[in-house]
Amino acid sequence: MLRIREASVDIKAEGRRRTANVLVNPHIDEVLISDYLAGELGIVILDPRRGLWKFADEDLARESVEPQRWR
Repeated sequence: MLRIREASVDIKAEGRRRTANVLVNPHIDEVLISDYLAGELGIVILDPRRGLWKFADEDLARESVEPQRWR
């Protein structure tokens, strides 16, 4: 497992930037974020089965995008 300290995490369309530690697992190719980082970015899960979420300071429900892969 590779650890990258203090990487910058951006949500491109929103301009919400946070610093986080990144762990790279060579056995998992999907990008995941922790509950802690989701909270720091203000992400609120509305319906996980349907992939709906929003920012805590907005009323707009958003749909999840296709997973990003490392490989």
